[in-house]
Parts: sequence; C-alpha cells; structure tokens
Amino acid sequence: MAEISFVFADLITLPLLLIYRKYYGWRLTLRLLAWFWVVMAAAGLIVEGLFSVAHLIPGHRPTTIAPTHFSWNYTSWLNIVFLALFGLLYWLYRNRERLGGGQGYAIDTVCGMQVRTSDAPAEASFDGQRFYFCSDRCRERFEANPTRFANQEPGAAEDGVGDGMIDPVCGMTVDPDTAEVHRRHDERDYFFCAKGCADAFDTDPDRWVSTPR
Repeated sequence: MAEISFVFADLITLPLLLIYRKYYGWRLTLRLLAWFWVVMAAAGLIVEGLFSVAHLIPGHRPTTIAPTHFSWNYTSWLNIVFLALFGLLYWLYRNRERLGGGQGYAIDTVCGMQVRTSDAPAEASFDGQRFYFCSDRCRERFEANPTRFANQEPGAAEDGVGDGMIDPVCGMTVDPDTAEVHRRHDERDYFFCAKGCADAFDTDPDRWVSTPR
C-alpha cells in the first residue's frame, strides 16, 4: 500500500498535471487530481493502521538520524559518477550536430515539425540550401517568402500570422480561405490543415474544442 501512495503521488506532480490539462482539459484534470489524492492518502492511512494494529511501529529511534559532518561514502562517489555522466550527456547534446546526431531528419521552417528527409511530403531549395516540409501547404508558404522563413527560428512564423485560424488538433495556423477541410461544431467553424486532423476532430469534437492550443 505504501508503494501505491508513492505511485499516485508521482502522478499528480505539477508537470504531469499540465500535461493532463493540455490533452484532457481542466475539468478531467481536476477530477484526476482529486481521485489520485484520495487514493494516495487512503493507502498511506491504511498502511499506518495496519502497522499500528500489528505493533510494528518502532518505539525506539536512533539518536543520530543524519550525519552532521561530511564524510566520504558510496553516496558521495555515486554523486560524482552521475555528475560526470550528466556533464557527458550535456556535452553530447551541445555537439549533436557535429557528431552526426539527427541525420536523416530536418525541421519544417514554417510550422516547426520534424520531417524525415527520405520521404518528406515536400521540399524546396533556396540560397543553395535544401528545406523539407510536412506538407505542400508549408512549402507554398515558404516559396511565397523564402527569405522570411529561411532566416528565422523554425516554427516562429506561426506566431506572426494574424488572420489565420488554429487547427484544434495539431495546433498549426491555417488560412480559412485556403484550408483543405473545415467543420462546424456548436455554431462555430473550425479549419484544419489536412483531412487527418479533421477525421480526428470528428471522433470527439468536445475533446479538441476544450483543449487549449
């Protein structure tokens, strides 16, 4: 039961709650938080009750709970080892391109999606450089103003589109005038970058409408 308390406590940490909110919305997130908290607290109280009934709670505790001075032990050496591993991993991350990391993949400079270069849906060349895109629509936007997209961070252009609509499924900015598919739900129009997103929306519209993008 104690292990169950720790498991459910790990499931209601702040980063996980933010992920729940993103995918399920606030209503279901708060319900999950409440139920996980109840199960966690109940499991802890049950364990305490069982140990108390069985007289397994120790009545005498050591006077020294934690050492008051520094000493070299296995924990110290493990800390050093894992700090060195962390430094190595960080160095590998900073030098991933020079070491060949990410080969075979590229970032769509329009929407910021990762694209596999071997079967990218669209591609284009500009200023001696090859660019890969997740769809023909992103390539068309790139070709309309290649200088703008080639000289900025991937996906940054999505924040600068003022007249676009957000695809509620994938989060891409979609021009209503050229959107491939659109749906109407609760007296409101929704536009999608592709039929796949529209099909996902059709399966559960309320989920995507209530999920902030």
